[in-house]
Amino acid sequence: MKIIFLALLLLSYLHSNEMKRIEAIVEDITNLRGDYEKCQAELNGKKSEDQVKYYKDLYEEEKKKNIKLKVETDYTSPFFPSSSSLNKSVEKLEKRVKKQEKLLIVKDNKIKKLLKNSANKCKQVNEFPELMIKKEHKENNSYTRKEKIINFKAKPFQLNVDSNLYNSIDGKKIYRWKRGRSFTSNKKTKTWIQVTGYFINKKWQKSKKEMWIKIVQVSKK
Repeated sequence: MKIIFLALLLLSYLHSNEMKRIEAIVEDITNLRGDYEKCQAELNGKKSEDQVKYYKDLYEEEKKKNIKLKVETDYTSPFFPSSSSLNKSVEKLEKRVKKQEKLLIVKDNKIKKLLKNSANKCKQVNEFPELMIKKEHKENNSYTRKEKIINFKAKPFQLNVDSNLYNSIDGKKIYRWKRGRSFTSNKKTKTWIQVTGYFINKKWQKSKKEMWIKIVQVSKK
């Protein structure tokens, strides 16, 4: 669009210069006519050969100037292209601009298509881990149901080794206690024992969270 605007600006500038030159030519012609009429009057009055020669030379000189001005305003001059040639240049530029716009639309559509395909691929990649997590969670739940919970009278226990505490049977690790830590329990399974209370500064506190330890890591106190 900038190129089209510059071409139109150049065309208007050239036309304005040509009008100024034409006005200058008209003015020169008017002056020449006045001088010519004055010469004719003086020639008719005095009939001097010297004056005739002088005015003839003056006429020829002004005539040359007039021809020079006409050459400068000639529309066919290579330095001043015609309006038709400028119009053709503008048409060519408009066609190029339209072609570039079409190419941009095609490229924009390709980019949108690629983004859409990449988004679909990301969704496909993320679906598999979710299914695996659900499947694993289901298997853990089925295993938990096999563990029979046994209730018994509360007794004190202690850790034989450094042990991890879990939020459920085969659940998530939440704490780690050191060897010799004491706690109480009244629930267990074949492989797990629940922490129902524990000692802090020799004072017993009830567990606020569900905590389980592997039974092989503990012994009765």
